[in-house]
Amino acid sequence: MEASSENNDNYVAVRPLTNGTYLQKYTGKAVTLVGVVILVNPNGMSFDLKTPDLQIVTVQMRKPLKEPVSGLVEVQGIVSGRNNIICDYYLVFAKEIADTYDQDLTNETIQIIQNVPNAWTGD
Repeated sequence: MEASSENNDNYVAVRPLTNGTYLQKYTGKAVTLVGVVILVNPNGMSFDLKTPDLQIVTVQMRKPLKEPVSGLVEVQGIVSGRNNIICDYYLVFAKEIADTYDQDLTNETIQIIQNVPNAWTGD
């Protein structure tokens, strides 16, 4: 899958990795969310993910899905409310990667990132 941007600026937007518990904290902001697809709406305009902390998040598509979506998925998008995200980009992981995915480790990492004021500078 290829990522695309509406402008040609030479920077990458910061999209913090989060889970269902912390999602509402980012309402109106861009985030990255990883989870397992549990339900795809038949019209292709949304799907539900189970996040590493076992929350259910609805991913709203801007355009209908053109391919099947299942298994482990990373979603980048804008949080639109409690347990809802508007998808800008998604990536379905290969089965080989999904089979070795450790949701508990991901959840622990997210908790550390969320609870340390600036985890990347050591301040």
